Amino acid sequence: MNDLFIGIDSQRIDEAVQLLQNVKGGAPVALMKALNTAASGIKDIASKEASKTFAIREKSVKSRKRLSKATVSNLDVTVTRKGGRFFARNFPHRANTNPRVRGGKAVFSRPRQDGSGFYINAEGGRSKAFLAPMRGTSKKGIFVRTSNSGLPMQQVPSLSVPDMLNDNAVLATVQQGATSRFNKELGRQVDSLLSKALKGASQ
Repeated sequence: MNDLFIGIDSQRIDEAVQLLQNVKGGAPVALMKALNTAASGIKDIASKEASKTFAIREKSVKSRKRLSKATVSNLDVTVTRKGGRFFARNFPHRANTNPRVRGGKAVFSRPRQDGSGFYINAEGGRSKAFLAPMRGTSKKGIFVRTSNSGLPMQQVPSLSVPDMLNDNAVLATVQQGATSRFNKELGRQVDSLLSKALKGASQ
């Protein structure tokens, strides 16, 4: 996945440092909380935007991300993926006749909301994908044969969360949303810390 940068206005940071220089915790606490709020928002925004572009449920994308929060001593946050790729069966698909493959049925996968897609074939085009029941469930998976003998078969993998977030439109929207949330939260944290400091001084 491409790096996602939160646009931090250096003037706003300088102002926060100046305003909070005599406040316990000061600017590091405000920055930490603002970064963690922005990072938490990345999970929500990214899941929502990915589901607008790709034909998959928002909660399925959200469940595949893990958040590592910033601390006062380490103002660094990361959002990483959990699990590997989704299977092709997780996206809309249908069995169809492929005019480019001689002799029969193939599976057409449509991972994007715009309806674009492709016929699934095994690596190197040795065999066509097909639908078959999955063991222990009534659902069908999309499989390809991995040898000329017919066995073993394997489920066809598809996109991962990083693949979806690498989409330029998705990435740009997520980055803009994270930056907006950070700047808004930084202002709120500065106001909150100043208010608490003033209240403590008056007691």
